[in-house]
Amino acid sequence: METYTLFDILSKAAIIAAGLFAAIQLVHIKKQRSRESALQLLNSVQTPELIEAMNIVYGIPMGLTKGEIETHLSDKFPKVMHMHMQLESIGLLVFKKEIKLELVAEFMRGPILLFWGSMKNYFFETRRVNNDENYGEWVQWLAEQIEKKELKKTTKPAHIAYKNWKP
Repeated sequence: METYTLFDILSKAAIIAAGLFAAIQLVHIKKQRSRESALQLLNSVQTPELIEAMNIVYGIPMGLTKGEIETHLSDKFPKVMHMHMQLESIGLLVFKKEIKLELVAEFMRGPILLFWGSMKNYFFETRRVNNDENYGEWVQWLAEQIEKKELKKTTKPAHIAYKNWKP
């Protein structure tokens, strides 16, 4: 075999090896980024402010009008709006594919659906009054995406599915 042919084979093999190495690194980076997103999401939802806001939202009756919500919440309204801003941010991050919808649904399915169910009339009326369809857009979008996912969900809840799990 000629030296030129040998170098040609070696250079092609090196290019292929480099390509494989790069692909493996990209998969590793993607997994690492996913883990970091999960930890960041966990940290963002485990703040005392958000936990307090969630407890307030759990006490909002469904179907209230904007005025009834404002009256019901009174001085607690800013705390609920803090939760709104958190959920808006999460919704946008899911849309931009910075965080996976599945991850958000696993962490916060209940609070997101409850928030939107309790507060949607507030957002609808505020949009109408201000002629601004953008107000609360990402929390609505996020809740709707989770609801769609729920319709397709066929797995059992973790406490049932993994009842016999052992570390």
